[in-house]
Amino acid sequence: MIHPDLAFVGGLTGGRKIADLAEYFHVPVVTHNVGSYVQLVANAHYGASVRNFVMSENRIPQGNLWEEMSEEGISVKDGKMKVPNGPGLGITIRPDFLNSIIENGSWE
Repeated sequence: MIHPDLAFVGGLTGGRKIADLAEYFHVPVVTHNVGSYVQLVANAHYGASVRNFVMSENRIPQGNLWEEMSEEGISVKDGKMKVPNGPGLGITIRPDFLNSIIENGSWE
């Protein structure tokens, strides 16, 4: 299998090129993801659009950090994440929450 990280391979476009080449050689794709909430959602969209996608490594934190970071939150059931379907990546980042993290130095 191949283990691309969308943050380092040229985003969704670079990832698609890698997945297309991997598919030609019957190689499955498992994304590397230890990034942000935005990268998690981008990986979900990528996985939904790649035929040879198997799964994504992720680091959904304990507590509700990522749930509070956007208006939509995330939905995971039976190990599968629902892909947001709004414009762009389908998420709306809450700047007020991010500003409070910067001001307080912590999200708790």
